[in-house]
Amino acid sequence: MATYDEIHGKRVETFSSDPTLDASYEGQVWFNSTSGTLKTLVETAAWASGGNMNTPRKAMGGAFGTQTAGLAAGGNSAPNEGIVDSEEYNGISWTEGNNMNTGRGWLACCGTQTAALGSGGYDAPQQDGDNKTEEYDGSSWTNGGNLNQEMYGGMGFGTQTAGVKAGGYNNSLPPGNVTAQTEEYDGSSWTVNPNSMGVARYTGGGTGTATAGLVSGGYRYSSPSGRTNATEEYDGTNWTTGGALNNSINKVGVSGTQTATLLFGGVTPAVSYAVFTEGYDGTSWSTRPSLATGRSGGGGSFAGTTTSAFYAGGELGPATSLSNATEEFTGETTAVNAKTLTTS
Repeated sequence: MATYDEIHGKRVETFSSDPTLDASYEGQVWFNSTSGTLKTLVETAAWASGGNMNTPRKAMGGAFGTQTAGLAAGGNSAPNEGIVDSEEYNGISWTEGNNMNTGRGWLACCGTQTAALGSGGYDAPQQDGDNKTEEYDGSSWTNGGNLNQEMYGGMGFGTQTAGVKAGGYNNSLPPGNVTAQTEEYDGSSWTVNPNSMGVARYTGGGTGTATAGLVSGGYRYSSPSGRTNATEEYDGTNWTTGGALNNSINKVGVSGTQTATLLFGGVTPAVSYAVFTEGYDGTSWSTRPSLATGRSGGGGSFAGTTTSAFYAGGELGPATSLSNATEEFTGETTAVNAKTLTTS
């Protein structure tokens, strides 16, 4: 037998003040008894140009901080030479910071502008992975404890004193050179968690905390090989499968938390340099506004949010120039008088 809600829909809720607004209220209406108005939620979001980096680069593997307090470090120049340069972003322009100790690309990154952690990476002269870790205090880089396994393209999340590195690539790793291994950092040393990801991969996106992390996308060599749309969630001990991306992709930028993530840019199986953005709500991914320029291997604002993020640098296409451009994502949720939406 059908219920009242199934036939007539849900009753309009009444509040004395507007509720805390988030995406869950999109498409809903409520009555504000104080103002005597029927209201609804309007959500707007878009990418816009930010300040250019001083040094074009690709293969950053990620960036640190937020849209108004960001940090980009390392990466590769053309063709694949590791660079030591780091830059800080204030939401308007980039300024030079002190250099890293070891030039490399595809670090596993996490943390903030004043407490950053970068591990592993691609050392072009050796054509292989690295196990070095460096910490940034807002002024200078110092060496931390080494990873237990040399690799590049690992996915990082967490903080400088509670970090996680998941997956990665190393020429000496059998089979297929790609791992699902998880390592955890306590501020001085790395330990291996015996619980590995379900999908071995590298150059995906990592975000969240050491006890509520998220890894999405990436490249795998196990069967079936190629780019993946797999998402996995980490609770500090175990990995579980999350909602699949709408696109199989790697070399992406990410921003946010385990239950509120943006993923943007990257390379698709057709070797198309992506402009699309996807948003994750802890269950499923949905389409968000696109970047102005398709590129891969740039740095996303690791500690950013789904309403405030940046994407900097990257590669514009196969065998083409590197970018120094920054794009900023801004999303807003606003309560409006529902009547105004129907008034011509």
